[in-house]
Amino acid sequence: MQRLDAGRGRLRILDITAPDFDASRYATMDELMGQIHGVTPEGDLITGMEVFRRAYHAVAEGGGIGARLTSAAISVSGWPLVRPVSDCFYRWFARNRMKISARAAKFLGEAPAIVCEGDRCKVS
Repeated sequence: MQRLDAGRGRLRILDITAPDFDASRYATMDELMGQIHGVTPEGDLITGMEVFRRAYHAVAEGGGIGARLTSAAISVSGWPLVRPVSDCFYRWFARNRMKISARAAKFLGEAPAIVCEGDRCKVS
């Protein structure tokens, strides 16, 4: 996402595993780890696929062809008949992403990409 934003400042990515991050400003740490969260320019908290839809739309505006194509592909997930399916799939993926990442790393013969210590996990 940062690469697609290309330094234009349309997105601000927060590392929720940073020692100085205060989860209580948004939700509990368990809720934040459970699925992606975003804050709109108006200050509203959004979750799940809606975060991706809005983030890709934001980077597409004035972005390159890659950003515009990705945004167009993601926008399909918001179509009325597709939205319930894509939202459901994302909730399943969010619950299982740690297992999926670990299995993918094992299959590829790589070290796990996500390392957890206590209640925080970090992408290596």
